[in-house]
Amino acid sequence: HHLYAPSPSGRLLPADAEDNDRKEAAYLEQTADTSFWYSLLRRLAPYLHGRHHAEEIIWREGITHEHLDKLVSVYSDVIFPFYHC
Repeated sequence: HHLYAPSPSGRLLPADAEDNDRKEAAYLEQTADTSFWYSLLRRLAPYLHGRHHAEEIIWREGITHEHLDKLVSVYSDVIFPFYHC
């Protein structure tokens, strides 16, 4: 369920977008439950493709840093934080 695939040089490059959409939908369907964290994952999924900073997500969605950090922890198998320098 990875949105990025290693290139021959070892760099991570975006994988096929259509394939990623299918994988994301399948993952969300497979892990569906009634928990707060799943609900938050569904709500934030559009932001979790590497084009939004954490501060933007927090501001737009009215959540706390703690909520975002915990979400990343709960779904660490599929959410990979990236830090831009």
